[in-house]
Amino acid sequence: MATTKKAAKKAATKKAATKKAATKKAAKKATKKAATKKAATKKGAKKGAKKGAKKAAKRAARRVRAPRPPKRLRSPLAKTKWRLETSDSAYGVFANNEQVWVSNDAGEVFVCNHDGEVQRALKVPSGARCIIADEHWIYAGTKSGVVYDLTGNVARAVYQVGAGKDILWMDIYQGNLCVADDDGGVTVYDPGEVVLWAFRETAENSMWMVRADGAGVYAGGSKSVRSFDWGGAQRWVASHDGVTFGVQTKDAVYASGDGVTGFTKAGEPLVNCKGDSFPSCAVSPDGSMIFGGDWEDQVRCYDASGNELWVLSTGCGSALSMQYREGVLFVVTDRGTLAALDVSPAAIEEARAGSVVEVRAQKAPKLSSAAADTTRVETTREVGDGVVVECVKDGAKLRVRVVSEGYKRDWFVQFPRDIRRAGAKYVVDKVLEATQGGFYRVLGNVRLLEE
Repeated sequence: MATTKKAAKKAATKKAATKKAATKKAAKKATKKAATKKAATKKGAKKGAKKGAKKAAKRAARRVRAPRPPKRLRSPLAKTKWRLETSDSAYGVFANNEQVWVSNDAGEVFVCNHDGEVQRALKVPSGARCIIADEHWIYAGTKSGVVYDLTGNVARAVYQVGAGKDILWMDIYQGNLCVADDDGGVTVYDPGEVVLWAFRETAENSMWMVRADGAGVYAGGSKSVRSFDWGGAQRWVASHDGVTFGVQTKDAVYASGDGVTGFTKAGEPLVNCKGDSFPSCAVSPDGSMIFGGDWEDQVRCYDASGNELWVLSTGCGSALSMQYREGVLFVVTDRGTLAALDVSPAAIEEARAGSVVEVRAQKAPKLSSAAADTTRVETTREVGDGVVVECVKDGAKLRVRVVSEGYKRDWFVQFPRDIRRAGAKYVVDKVLEATQGGFYRVLGNVRLLEE
């Protein structure tokens, strides 16, 4: 029995020693695994920073930003005509001959003249990702999946593309709405919010680019750029990692991401501008100047062959969206700034010589929460030069028709969806026939008619 106990003790001691050695070995292995994982994570983070999609990078832009110390400029400061500072990260920008529009993640929309003076301010109930134009109309797409018409004094909801659907970018062509979302999908709606077709690719983590013209729709996601006809049939697909923005000219489309790549509208490669993780891009109408904004608060310019011409610092953050117009590059940044950068040849030479003085930015006006009430409607007893329309029941739906003389009574009117009341009449500034015909579109302000 003593021998058995001694043998058992010896076996137990040996087992304990073996267990201790195994534990030590396992701990060493775990430490090595952790170190490998850390290195892989660090490598992955570095790779993600370089190649990550705009979805992750842009969401990392702080909603409430603490003041950050000024960066040491890696390149000369761009000459800036003016700046407007808003309260949150800015994503949407649009410029025409008279005005410049900016929208941000707080749902604020500001309209400036070309001297940077704020002329109008609107607010929508959720973050406004993008601003686009369609003929006479200006629209904002939001994180809640609602698209608002901004042509009046109050933003009006005109499309609802799904509760909670985050519209990352959109385009509207002759009333047809094209939406790129954070699930890697593109959906096209007619003016009555009926889905014409939808495309979804599981390999695409997000879609941050969508543009449209008479030939069809161009979309870009985390893996590619694609083209579809208006029936939804895919015309072509081209590889492009991490597409985060896209613009078009008459004959070409350009996508940013890992550099900026241009394609003809037939899908043929046109130009490749090398760079690391560009959240936005822009191009001159003739394609002679191609711009890419990087995450180091810089803008890079390339020629039509992809040769880098210059690199300048914005001085106000990383450009999340941009638009070029007649020698001026309008950028909106992760700091919430709208800036008009002078990119004329003379201004570039001045900037590269280091003689540019940073301009003083003006603050955008504060907007109350009441400004986001898009259901408020002024009343009137006078028609004046306006057009009278009436809301009627059409089965389960509320639709709007023109009552004033000189219009087709059997055509419906694209009308703000959240102010429709059965039997109510409204006075609108203008009613215009849609380019493709078959329905009308309201332009300007809407007032409830009291009879």
